[in-house]
Amino acid sequence: MMRPIADVQPTADTVDAELAKKVQLFLSANRRGFRRVSVWAEGETVRLAGPVDSFYLRQMAAVLAKRVAGVRHVVDDLEVDQGEM
Repeated sequence: MMRPIADVQPTADTVDAELAKKVQLFLSANRRGFRRVSVWAEGETVRLAGPVDSFYLRQMAAVLAKRVAGVRHVVDDLEVDQGEM
């Protein structure tokens, strides 16, 4: 017998993937410069990695990521792409 959908609990991996997706969409919606940023989530911590065009965008990515509901900590592994400056 199948269980009702309401009884199915999301796994930690599913919740982490959903949070990472929310952060990725929020970043992309706010700036074009974040399209190359990769986002991973584990619990309430998100990790940002990849190239950005300036130190300002690096700082803004972390600030914006923290505004997403469910994010408490941001690990900034972003790199400023010196070739774009």
